[in-house]
Parts: sequence; structure tokens; C-alpha cells
Amino acid sequence: MKMNKSQLKEFVIKTLKESEQVLNESTNNWISGTIEDEGSLKKQLGLKDEEKITTSLITKEIEKLEKKDKDKDKPGIQGLTKSDLKLLKKLNLAKTLAKMRHKKK
Repeated sequence: MKMNKSQLKEFVIKTLKESEQVLNESTNNWISGTIEDEGSLKKQLGLKDEEKITTSLITKEIEKLEKKDKDKDKPGIQGLTKSDLKLLKKLNLAKTLAKMRHKKK
């Protein structure tokens, strides 16, 4: 299939617009895609539904998990079980989301 310059230019512009639209759609909803089970972090921390997860509690729990590190020289935390690793990821996400502010309309 041969294209002249104007057809090629139109094709490239159309493709870029489509890919930008897909990218915008996926980045706008990234938070909802990361939360698997609502309330599972509260359950793991032993909190009731009406209790709030504070940043100090998150920090304490992360520190507990960091103490389980078997090799302090290597980056990251080695020797965590799958459930501990999953808890650490949830805590880090909760810490990140706590820093975010809602936009006022």
C-alpha cells in the first residue's frame, strides 16, 4: 500500500490521537484498578470498619515489616512471605493515597 506525504501525515496524526486517548483513559482510572479488595487492609491490621487508618499506623506497620529484612545490605526487603509482601504493597499504596488531595470543585 503506497501513501503520499499528506496521507501518511494524516495517518500518523490519527494514530497518535487514538493512542493518546487510550493512554488518558487508562491513567485516569489507575487508582480503581489497584484496589483489589476494599477493606482488606483494615482486616489485616485488625481494625473495625468505622476506624480510620492513620499514617502513623501505616508507618509503624511498614517498620515492623522492615525489621524482618534478612539482608540489610541489599536494597528492598528480603525474606518476606507472600502475605507480608502483599501487606507491604497495600501499606505503601495506602501511604501514597493518603498524601493525595481531592480537587475542590
